[in-house]
Amino acid sequence: MAENKRADSGKMAEEEQTDEALMVAYQAGDATAFEVLYRRYANHVYNYLRKRIPEPQAAEEVYQSVFLKLHRSRTRYDPKFRFAPWLFTICRHLVIDAARTKQIYRQPSVPLEEIPLAAPASPERAELPLADLTPDQREVLELRYDQELEFKEIAAHLNLSEAAVRKRVSRAIKNLRALVGKK
Repeated sequence: MAENKRADSGKMAEEEQTDEALMVAYQAGDATAFEVLYRRYANHVYNYLRKRIPEPQAAEEVYQSVFLKLHRSRTRYDPKFRFAPWLFTICRHLVIDAARTKQIYRQPSVPLEEIPLAAPASPERAELPLADLTPDQREVLELRYDQELEFKEIAAHLNLSEAAVRKRVSRAIKNLRALVGKK
């Protein structure tokens, strides 16, 4: 009975430790610390991945890779930084890597010519109201469709993530459709 109380109090002490303290303990070789971190983050990591990777099997593969990479990178973790952002940076990088190598998801790019427009009054193509878009939206549309750059190139040019560039392009097209629909 006394042993059960000590085991329970030891578990409670581990559960109350900060993520950063647990990671330091794991760096020192405490496998139990990893188990606690895994219990804390397993569902969060899986949900994060499933929102970004549509195929369940591909998400499972990346999920396993996240914790393998955490294990392999444990010596590089710096405890002065918060653990959760470090872990989710690993997740994000592995999602990007998986998308590159396995092409897990692809958002089709829509050429501006395919955006449904109201029939122009003249036989010439109607002018798109680009001036009514935000400067950021105009810039990504010009880079994407006028200069025909890939999302990856635009991301490097603007110092943004590829996902952020895709969102900006998508929002710009959506706003452009709304503007054209009003006219």
